[in-house]
Amino acid sequence: MSLVSGSDDDHRYRPRQVRGGYEMYEVVAHLAWCPRGDRLAFGCLDGGVGVLADDPMGPSVRWWCRLDAAVTALAWSPQGALAVGDLAGGLRLWSPRHRRAATVTLDLGGPVSALAWSPRGDLLAVGAGAELMVVSAGLESVTRHPSPAGAVNDLVWADGPGDLVMATKGGVGWVSVGEESSRPARYYGADGTVLTMALDTQGDRLAFGDTSGILHLTDLVSGEEVSLSGYPDRIEHVEWDRSGLVVVVPAGDEATLWFLPPDGVDPVNDEPVCLRGHDEMLTAAVFSPAGAELLTADTTGRICLWGDVDNGPRLVFDVGAGVRSLQWHPSGTAFASGTAEGRLRIVRSLPLLGQLGGVTASRPSR
Repeated sequence: MSLVSGSDDDHRYRPRQVRGGYEMYEVVAHLAWCPRGDRLAFGCLDGGVGVLADDPMGPSVRWWCRLDAAVTALAWSPQGALAVGDLAGGLRLWSPRHRRAATVTLDLGGPVSALAWSPRGDLLAVGAGAELMVVSAGLESVTRHPSPAGAVNDLVWADGPGDLVMATKGGVGWVSVGEESSRPARYYGADGTVLTMALDTQGDRLAFGDTSGILHLTDLVSGEEVSLSGYPDRIEHVEWDRSGLVVVVPAGDEATLWFLPPDGVDPVNDEPVCLRGHDEMLTAAVFSPAGAELLTADTTGRICLWGDVDNGPRLVFDVGAGVRSLQWHPSGTAFASGTAEGRLRIVRSLPLLGQLGGVTASRPSR
């Protein structure tokens, strides 16, 4: 493993500021707010990647870099360090203390498909090809863990400092890292390739979806498992709300909600509650980190803000092009969206109507 300084801030491709955000040169495929909420990272399919600082006069570009391949993953550490992975297997680390990002040279087995920092920020998990690598934050060591079944598609750290979960072809594997693992290594099978997964707020229940259109809910303490089939397409996103009692899954032009009891994984509702506010395919559905609000977005640029699922969307936004990435601010008072036409928008003061950060907001007709 070695560390090489990168060629940053190529002004020929620097993002152009427009009202309410920035204009890139390619699809804004990834967004990530840092834990403190004062910086927003973005990654594009043309290799453009950077960090916006949340200045009093509006967002400004703090760091910008053009990679040789599409950005495939972004992850902030609790201390504010940013990890960036790309399609060519490249890995870069950026810190607010430095103007340039460091390029970490690893013998990766394929494109970087997933990045995840440990809860303490001392370890970075990297999924590349059919291999999982765990890198120390100081880059002193790398440990390798072969995937039990094909490519690593997603990674999430559990509550314990040595517990890591990987999503692969055919299931989800529990990996013990170091000597601090609190759970034994386990594997939960699926009929298709697992593309997405999420732990509840307590770290005791796991939700994951696969390419066969099945949602899996697993209690990691009791071992209880429930499979919910019938989704028309492969499941590419699943998320818990802050209470750990609701799971959302985008399905076609609807967002489906499953309500769970405090214990166990057998849903309270026999059929999912369907949120209908879109006419085209959903691309994202994300719960606010500060409350029960939900954002959904589709391929036309329509974004719906939901507060009460029984009364339809509270607000509807139009960002002008298909939404490819959507992220709440950690405070729950703003969100950022990235589009297929290379536009990055930040919308603040959500209860207000009118022009919000260059985005048209309106109350939907009943």
